[in-house]
Amino acid sequence: MIWTLCLQEVELQMEAAAKRRQRENERFARLAWQTAAYTRAKKMPSLESVLEAQKPRPRQTWQQQAAVFANW
Repeated sequence: MIWTLCLQEVELQMEAAAKRRQRENERFARLAWQTAAYTRAKKMPSLESVLEAQKPRPRQTWQQQAAVFANW
């Protein structure tokens, strides 16, 4: 597959892979930090307070979408 890509596409894929590895490393570091913090906690926080609630984003109007595309 790599031979069918131009050099710019290969570079973009390499950059994306590096960013993905960085995000994974940050996620593992955060997990290790939280685990260490919880072992020192006198009282565990509730699971609901620890988990981030996924709030639904409001839908964009077609005018907002057009403005985003115009900025590209």
